[in-house]
Amino acid sequence: MYMHESIAKAQVKGSLRSSIVKNELLKKQWLDVTEGPRSKGIVGKKKIISFFNDWASSYSPFSLSETVKNSRSSWHKKMILIGTSHNSFSLDSIGDLYPIHIYHLSTRSFASKKELKRGMDIYFNNVTLHSHFLQRLLQRLPVEQQRFCKNVICEAIFGLKYFEAIEGNYLKKGRLTYHIITPNFVIIATYHSNQRVFVLNTVLIKSMFTAKQKQFYAKAEADRTSINSCALIFSEATQETLDTAFELSSYQTLKTYCDSFLSLVPD
Repeated sequence: MYMHESIAKAQVKGSLRSSIVKNELLKKQWLDVTEGPRSKGIVGKKKIISFFNDWASSYSPFSLSETVKNSRSSWHKKMILIGTSHNSFSLDSIGDLYPIHIYHLSTRSFASKKELKRGMDIYFNNVTLHSHFLQRLLQRLPVEQQRFCKNVICEAIFGLKYFEAIEGNYLKKGRLTYHIITPNFVIIATYHSNQRVFVLNTVLIKSMFTAKQKQFYAKAEADRTSINSCALIFSEATQETLDTAFELSSYQTLKTYCDSFLSLVPD
C-alpha cells in the first residue's frame, strides 16, 4: 500500500526540521574550533569521537550512505558520508533542488591543529534531488526498497558523472534524460546544460507500468537482465547503458571513486 502524498510531504518537512537545529549547532562548533581566536582543535579522545558521531547523525536529514574505515592500530577512524543538504535552492523551470553532499571525515586530523581543516573534506557534486523525488521515494517504496534506492542513488552519482564525461557534445544541447533501471523501480534523472546540474526527479514503480512504458524500457531491461545488474543507467541521447556496480561498502574503493570523479570544495 502506497503512502498518501500529504503524509509523505509531512515526513519530508519533519525530517528537515528535526535535524536542522542540531546541524546548525554543530556547524557553529566546527567554526569555533577551526577559526576561533583560541582554536586548538578538538582536544581529547572523547570530544573527538563525540563530535565525529554527532556529525554523522545530523549532517543530513536524508542520509544515503555511511562508510567507515577503522584504524587497525588505534581508536582513530575515517568515514565517508553521503546525504542531502538541509537547504534547497531553486532553479527557473526546474523547481526546488536538494544538493547531495559528500563528506570525508578523519578523527586523526581532528586531533591535530595543523591538520584540523583536513578533518572534514567536502567533495563537489552536481547531482541533486528534486523535492518531488524525496516525497515519491517515501510515498511509493516500502522501507526495504527505500534502503536499496538510497544505495542506487549513491552509485548513480558516479554513473552520471561518467556520462557527463563521455557525452560532452550531447550535454551541450540542453536537457537530457537518463533512466536508472532496477528490478522493481526506475529513477528518472535529467541533465540541464545551462546550470550543469543533474536532477533526480521521480521514482516509477515497474509493476504499475503501462504497455507503452514496458515497450520503451524493453531493450534496456533486457540488457540489465542479461548481466544480472541491480541497477542500470540508460541514456536516451546515445542509447548507451552503464551498470552501476560500484562497491560502495568498501571505504578505499569509495574514496578512490570520489578522488577520481569529483573535486574537493576549496577551503
